[in-house]
Amino acid sequence: MKRCLDLNNTKESKKQKCENPVEDENPVEDENPVEDESPVEKAWDRIIEFRKNKNPTPEQVVTLDHDMTFVLRHHNVEEHSKTLGYSKRFHRYNNSYDYMDPKEELKMLRDHYWARSHQLDELKVLMNSKKEAIRKKCDHNWERDWEDRGHRSHWECKKCGAYR
Repeated sequence: MKRCLDLNNTKESKKQKCENPVEDENPVEDENPVEDESPVEKAWDRIIEFRKNKNPTPEQVVTLDHDMTFVLRHHNVEEHSKTLGYSKRFHRYNNSYDYMDPKEELKMLRDHYWARSHQLDELKVLMNSKKEAIRKKCDHNWERDWEDRGHRSHWECKKCGAYR
């Protein structure tokens, strides 16, 4: 199977290579080419084969997800995402881990829970800092909040939602 994966070239050159592949001048015959393939190449082969499948099974879709994640991990997607300002990607968890005893399974699920909880806390801090920056730049248009029944009057900015 010929692959058209060259990350250093433009779209046009990739298209040309795919349409007109260059054959080796001295081809080496491999008795078993599958063994010589790296795990990343095997994952790419499965990804390419998946495109031909019109009605994939759930298992095939999950396998595709695993293969794509494997290829992205190979290319340091987390490092590049962090550099570009994206959040961390979490691995999926399973509802049941048959190969683990209940104590190990609970620990695995707790680890997933706390990692996500930590990311939610970071997201909340980021949102609050963005909201504060918006409020500092706002030319407030204060209106009294007549719905508030407290003993003190409250005013709300109709532009940014700030209270005073």
